[in-house]
Amino acid sequence: MATLNEKLLGVVVAALIVILVVSVLVASQRISNVGKIKGIGVGIYTDSLCTVKCTQINWGTLGPGEMTGATLWFRNEKNTNFTLSYVTGNWTPASASNYLLLGWNYTGYVFKPLDVNPILVTLTAALNVSLGNFTDFSFDTTVFATESNSTVTP
Repeated sequence: MATLNEKLLGVVVAALIVILVVSVLVASQRISNVGKIKGIGVGIYTDSLCTVKCTQINWGTLGPGEMTGATLWFRNEKNTNFTLSYVTGNWTPASASNYLLLGWNYTGYVFKPLDVNPILVTLTAALNVSLGNFTDFSFDTTVFATESNSTVTP
């Protein structure tokens, strides 16, 4: 059985993937970073006690080839077991999706009702991203909870 710390680490990784709007530092120019997060059937929080809903992530600065991450806590607020997935969309500019990669350390853990787990969400800039590609960008990330009869643990 996983320890509370192991469960929290798993939740942090999954939560990091819930980024909606992001900006990046390319070359030596600072760009503001904000991400909006939307959860469908899952609560997403910035703290382990699940008292502060995550509505934005500030990614700070990110240069070519760099990765940054944020730990978020995901909570099952339904009365059924579920697994998580996410999608990104609405990239502005559209070419930003060719240079930025959103990821997480979620491995398929099945959330039981009221389970809370940390998931690390990461954003990585390609080595070949430059000011000529774009400076500011944004995109939406939506996390989905899909009902599961499985009982896989982290």
